[in-house]
Amino acid sequence: MSESARLRKTQTRDGGGRSMYNANAKQHEKKLQESVLLIKSELELVYPELEFTHRKNLYKREIAEVVKPITPWVPASKDPYISPDGGSLFVEWNGVKYPILISEAKKQGTNDERYKEGLKKQGMGNGIERAPKNALEIWSYCKKYDFNPYVIFCCGCDFYDTSSINDRLDVMTQYEPRGFNYSLFEKDGEHQNMVSIYIKSHHYKEEPNFWTVGEIYEIMKEIAIDITNHIIEK
Repeated sequence: MSESARLRKTQTRDGGGRSMYNANAKQHEKKLQESVLLIKSELELVYPELEFTHRKNLYKREIAEVVKPITPWVPASKDPYISPDGGSLFVEWNGVKYPILISEAKKQGTNDERYKEGLKKQGMGNGIERAPKNALEIWSYCKKYDFNPYVIFCCGCDFYDTSSINDRLDVMTQYEPRGFNYSLFEKDGEHQNMVSIYIKSHHYKEEPNFWTVGEIYEIMKEIAIDITNHIIEK
């Protein structure tokens, strides 16, 4: 039995409704991580005078230093952190490291595979609901900047065009349309701290529509270059 089939069998046994990181989800994350490293390499060629670093984790003490610069925050645990799927890419400019790309990959939905196997449709997952948690942390971390480097790539049959799952994302774009680069978005002359959210959707009865490395790469490269140029110019 394949890994994907095994996980679907487990989901059937447990009653459904759970977000399960199956083989496709892991592949989605891998595409994101590959794209981030490709972008880092290209940026190093385009901006040879700048230093770019990539980190997997963003520590909550770093976020707290922005939110509470006067009174130090004392964590309950040893050294808590958030760990976005694509990690965090930084550029150093004038001795300061700025985040230029923080990325997430969310694949949700198994009903397309269940449909092919003649299995009963189950409730949709809730994995995407964890994304606003990271968004809030990154909003706090980036509130001293006039840009937001956070981008999320969603795919899977739970994100079909008329799915209520999509509506759960819109608080992160401040109810602006999804599918746009909001890293430097301004409204009435003021920067709006918004997440860039991109979705590849398909109905569970349709063929899968997943992201490719090239598609993710092009979108994230635009965000990273836009923010890098913005930092240099300002």
